[in-house]
Amino acid sequence: MLVKFMDLKEECYFFQKEFSDISPILLMIEARSNVNIFLDPQGAKRVFGRFHSYEYNIELSGNYLKESLMVRITTDENTVNIPI
Repeated sequence: MLVKFMDLKEECYFFQKEFSDISPILLMIEARSNVNIFLDPQGAKRVFGRFHSYEYNIELSGNYLKESLMVRITTDENTVNIPI
């Protein structure tokens, strides 16, 4: 399932990825876990914060069904600021 990560302050997606199993992500959101996301090997593009909430989205188009999960993160630090 496609998971899109959003900075709650900026209200823009900074990262998205296909996951075969989203249950660990849902458990971390439920626990309001801290999260550190590094988007490059040097650590220049990073997001530090806490899982806040999520939305489960279903798109229907004819016989086509697409599911996605939007995860909101309350950030303490965000050096990415690149909306997707």
